[in-house]
Amino acid sequence: MVALAGYKDDQVSWSGDKRQIYASSPGQRRAFCGKCGTPLTWEGDGGKLGPIFELHISTFDEPDLLVPTAHAFEHERISWFDVADNLPRYQGFIDGSAPLRHGPVKDGLPQG
Repeated sequence: MVALAGYKDDQVSWSGDKRQIYASSPGQRRAFCGKCGTPLTWEGDGGKLGPIFELHISTFDEPDLLVPTAHAFEHERISWFDVADNLPRYQGFIDGSAPLRHGPVKDGLPQG
């Protein structure tokens, strides 16, 4: 599990040392700190949203201020792990499509 804060490409600017980029798969990049190796971002095509940056909230000075609004890529969730909140769960990016459900799985582990 990873907690990310998502932004459109034009909403992000960088200062300080240049981040290092790893091209993890076609059209997707992961950035990290070249000094300590800390993961910084997932960067890529956000579908209808266009190019996006998703920043690891653990890199923010005050991550508690970044209150979640939804869960993306629900189908990639480890079956035995679910977060106990009532936020919507989406199949992919949170881009205006209908959520799969709100809240955690109700009757035990998901099937299939």
